Parts: sequence; structure tokens; C-alpha cells
Amino acid sequence: MARNATDNMVLLLIRQVNLDIFWSRESSTVMNTLSNVLASAKIRSSLRMPMEKIVKGPWPVEDAYGFATAITILRKSLDPGRNVASYQQFDSIRKLRTSMRNAFQNSLPGCATTQVFMDAKGKIQRLAQDPTHSWLFAKFMLGCEKRMGRYVKQDQAMDVKILREMLRRYELELSGPGLTEARRRKNYMSGFAYVVLFCKALRGGEILLAEATSLCSMIGKGRMRANHPDAHVVVPLMGRFKGETGERNVLCLLASVTTSGIAIRRWTERVVFILKKEGRAVGEPGPALCDENGFVLTSTYLNDEMHDMLEKIQMERRDLIPADVKIREIYKSYRTWRRGVTIRANELNYSDTVINFNNRWRTMQNPGGTASLPMGQLYLDILTSLRTHLHFSRSL
Repeated sequence: MARNATDNMVLLLIRQVNLDIFWSRESSTVMNTLSNVLASAKIRSSLRMPMEKIVKGPWPVEDAYGFATAITILRKSLDPGRNVASYQQFDSIRKLRTSMRNAFQNSLPGCATTQVFMDAKGKIQRLAQDPTHSWLFAKFMLGCEKRMGRYVKQDQAMDVKILREMLRRYELELSGPGLTEARRRKNYMSGFAYVVLFCKALRGGEILLAEATSLCSMIGKGRMRANHPDAHVVVPLMGRFKGETGERNVLCLLASVTTSGIAIRRWTERVVFILKKEGRAVGEPGPALCDENGFVLTSTYLNDEMHDMLEKIQMERRDLIPADVKIREIYKSYRTWRRGVTIRANELNYSDTVINFNNRWRTMQNPGGTASLPMGQLYLDILTSLRTHLHFSRSL
């Protein structure tokens, strides 16, 4: 009987799974292993010693080793991807394994697993029973990755010259005639977000954790002449951070003005002006970066505004952004700002100590995972190492 198209596809996928398993190790490694096994069998035979039983089958008529998930992963790889139109990359399709593993662990058999052990540090480790932890599945994933490779498409780093041009254009727009209040508000919010993202080396979503009432109450802290070594501005973040439990309070201290002229305090005070005008400076905690109704802005909002501004710069300043650069494909708020300031820090010959001190702001303010402190107490603790905190942003 002729097979239908679905059966043919499944057979092709099964064949590819088998090939990926076979090629999870280099051919030379397989040949060496086989030679050593044959040599061992020969020696044991001469000594009249039996070989261990290596059972090659039959395999059970069920999927106990994650074969169906492996087939599903390969089928997903045939769908169009974000960066490559003809297929999906390994880093995209491997997420199916994680999802299936999580689904199994939360199923009845997974929750019924009580076999655990404790490591030397007292951390509990749980024995896994789901099919995607089988030796067969692990070999498939290794072979699949080796065959497909990884196509990495990094976000383009933001050059400090481009940031300064963006801020210059915002200033011209703010001082020009006919500016609507809605556009002024958007300029304030966007300029503040981009300045802090760059100068504190944050990822895109982290700036959205800026908290309104604390930002307004602490705006007076560190206000002194701009060239004073202790002049600074406090940007409070509040929320749940990846890899941590509970609500966290984090204070980001930045120099009021950087060496290159980025006016961090000016943009911060503009946002505070908006928040006070809209009555968001007091009451329950809320997002500092918000729309007119008080709802937190999105990464898409920041991306769209950044792209619009960069495209305007590209039209008039080809020395900053060449004409062939596809802005909306390579500039993303999530890592563009952090990559840009990291490159800038390397250009300025920052020491690893200064870079790590700035990038580890979560753990620096909450050593050992202890409970989060009130904003006021956090600020007093940070003041003991104020100039170290400000060194990163001041010299940018």
C-alpha cells in the first residue's frame, strides 16, 4: 500500500534523528571505541573471561526515550525562522525540549518523583525521569547541534556618538515651536530611558522597572554642581529580577553629567516633572516609564521610538549610520545599549573591577540573597562606596 505524505515525512524525520544520533560523536572516536571493544573481547576470550552483555534489542514498542520529541524538534526546524527564512535555528528549536521537560516535571509522574540527594553545599538535587533526559535523546541533541551549528545575530552596539546625536535632536525638538504636550512627554520618557540604559549598562526590560514615587522622592539626593565628584542622581528600580525571588529594591547611582556631556540628571528631572504633574509622585508605587494612564511602557514602545530617531539620523548623518544599515533588524533595546556601553568602557580602558562592579549591581546591593532593604537604608549603604559607583558612568 502506498504511504501518504504524512507517513513519508515521519519516516524522513526518523531517519534524520537516527543520523543525528550516529554523528553525535566524531567518526574517529567511534572507530577507536569499536577497536578497543573488539580488542577487549579478544583478550577476554583468550583468558576465558566472558564479556559483559550488551543488549542491542529489541526496543520496546513505546516511546520511553523522547524519540517523538526529537521528531517534533526536527519538524519545527523546517518552519521559517526569524533570522533565516528557510529554517529555524538550533537555539529556537531546542526550546521544545525545555518545554516538554517542564510539562513532564509538572505532570502526575513527574510530581510523584521523590528520589533526591543533597550535594556538598546542602542543595537538593532531584533525579529526573522524563524521556528527554535519556542517553538517546542527549546524543540526538548533540548531533543535531553539531549538524546545524549556531547562527548568532547580535544586537548592534549603540555608539556614544549616536546617542549624543539623538539627545541633541531631542533638545532641538523640545526648544522648537509647535511641540505638542504628547510629543514632549514622549521625548522626556524616551530620552531618560536611553540615557539610563546606556550609562548604567542595563538590558532593555530592566529600565521599565524604574519606580515613580521613589524616583520623585529621591530626586534631590546628590544635587550639587555638575562637576563635583560626588554629584549624582538616583534611579530606583523595583520588581522581580530573573533568577531571584521576592520583590527587589535596587538603587542605580549615576553621575549627574558624564565626561562626554550626557546630562543624566537633566533627563531624570524631566521625567520627575511629568510624574509630579500627573500626580504620580505620591501614593502606591508605580512605573516611572508609563503612558498617560499610568500603565508601564513596553520594550516595543522604546524600540519604535529608537528606530524612528535612528532612521532620521541615518538620512542626514551617513558618517554615523551608513545607508546600507538595516536599523530595525539590528538595533534592539534589549542588548543594543548594554553592548554599546561595554564597548565604550573598553575603549576608555576601564579596569575589570570597574566594569564588574557596575554590571553586578544586583548582587552588590543584596549580598547572599538577603531580604531587600528599604530604599533609604539602601542609599545610606551605597554612599560608603559612592565614588566607586559613579566611576563607570562619569567617564563615559
